[in-house]
Amino acid sequence: MKSLYSKTGLIWSLSYLGIFFIGAIYTIAVLVLDTAHSEMSGLLQILITMPWSLLFSLLFGVPTWHDEFASSHFLYGVFVNLNLLPFALINAIILYFVGRLGSKKS
Repeated sequence: MKSLYSKTGLIWSLSYLGIFFIGAIYTIAVLVLDTAHSEMSGLLQILITMPWSLLFSLLFGVPTWHDEFASSHFLYGVFVNLNLLPFALINAIILYFVGRLGSKKS
């Protein structure tokens, strides 16, 4: 039975998740500290989690939730990032297996 462990895949997926969490901190910081110019603060997270973020975000009700609870920018930033977390995990899993394929020896 083959081992599912891949050091290259693990490095790729953890690096990707690190970029996602740094983007999450940046998004929340911009939403809280610079509310006048925070319209595009979530764009980084949307780009990081593509293509899933563009396909499925409307199904999770982000625009509706924003209309109801927009008074708290911090809560909105946390909610949006938690909403995008499954998409980041899917991309991290894909990167793990791509790294695993790339590290196989002939």
